[in-house]
Amino acid sequence: MNLADWYVNHSGLASASDVYCAVYVNDKYGRDSMRGAEFAADRLGFSLAEAQTINRGDRAFTAQVTAFADAGCTVIFAITVPTEQHAMLAEASSQGLDPVWLGLLPTYLNLFAAGAPDLYAKYYVALDSPELTDTSVPGIANFLERFERYGSGAITTFVLSGYFLQVSVHALLEKAAELGDFSREGIRNALAQLGEVDLDGLAAENYVYGTPENRRPTSAVRIKVFDPTRPPNFLRDIMIVDSPLNDEFDL
Repeated sequence: MNLADWYVNHSGLASASDVYCAVYVNDKYGRDSMRGAEFAADRLGFSLAEAQTINRGDRAFTAQVTAFADAGCTVIFAITVPTEQHAMLAEASSQGLDPVWLGLLPTYLNLFAAGAPDLYAKYYVALDSPELTDTSVPGIANFLERFERYGSGAITTFVLSGYFLQVSVHALLEKAAELGDFSREGIRNALAQLGEVDLDGLAAENYVYGTPENRRPTSAVRIKVFDPTRPPNFLRDIMIVDSPLNDEFDL
């Protein structure tokens, strides 16, 4: 929803002639995220001219891309995963289809983008974390120092996402230790009492954990665009968006 709101209301890219489309993985992640895209379309006043599904592990996307080309898609919401998305971008290029792609975080892997920058020239991503080169953010400085000390290989968007999650897991385990109970029920109790976790700037806003009734996941994200001059993630921040649609949507 943040991506849709940004594109329609803030990007300066939207046109009255745009034809919106979507592709999603046929699993819980894909279907639930697609609900958000459909909700945004309804509220923002556009329709999805074509929606295609894929499965994890698919390698051929001729049918999906042909359907997008036939529909005249100029903007495609990507609710996919990196390997499949990369192959779809290659197929789109081979068919001469050159839309704006609006991708959720799981669709993008910097290692793929670095190897085929032309495929990602109009690729936008919704991502929590700031730019990896911004060491003025304590969370980024800590991540880079720890990766240099303990990591191996190249930094990827998924490595950063995993680190992001472990900050909250670490806080949860500290709370469980404080309460003296590492049992399953003890962890559940610790989560219910955890409250706000300081993410050191790794997210657009801190998460507030708790029971289903009082937890408050962040709704703000950073909109980023592929930029081949910005290693290692090759993403450049555009703006933070917290769409009012987030408060209207029934999770």
